[in-house]
Amino acid sequence: MDTGLADHDADSLASDEHLRYDFYLKAFALAPPPDDRTLLSVVLRDPDHAMGEAAAVAFVRRQAQQHASYQSFASWAAGVSDITRSRAFLSGRIQEWSEFKQVMETRHLSSDSLNQFSDWLQRRLSEEAESPEVLATLAESGRTKRIRNTAKQHLESP
Repeated sequence: MDTGLADHDADSLASDEHLRYDFYLKAFALAPPPDDRTLLSVVLRDPDHAMGEAAAVAFVRRQAQQHASYQSFASWAAGVSDITRSRAFLSGRIQEWSEFKQVMETRHLSSDSLNQFSDWLQRRLSEEAESPEVLATLAESGRTKRIRNTAKQHLESP
């Protein structure tokens, strides 16, 4: 099986953050638990802080997509919290994915909790939620015009 991991030599990977980013994404796709936890730790120590964190955010998105339930994702997130807690953006994105999964499962969103949600999370909910209650809350109280309009359109579509 060709994984694409051996496509570049060590010197190329060391000198090119774009190649390393691609390498990390491929490695994340292949790493089974708990090896993915070790890999996450390595990626977050990359000398290019922004690139390493970008690869980690892509990995978190993949985990959110693979864990069907809020509880499953929250359990995974708890297992990597010691690795991610020093990274504010990454920790925040994990929290946002947890909140996203919880809203999608409960099909409930209060205006009070909405005020705490980032634009990214509100936008994602407005695009993906199926709950009329959630969409109505976003259509009425979403932070931006784009969020409100997307929720309204989604609410009105058959």
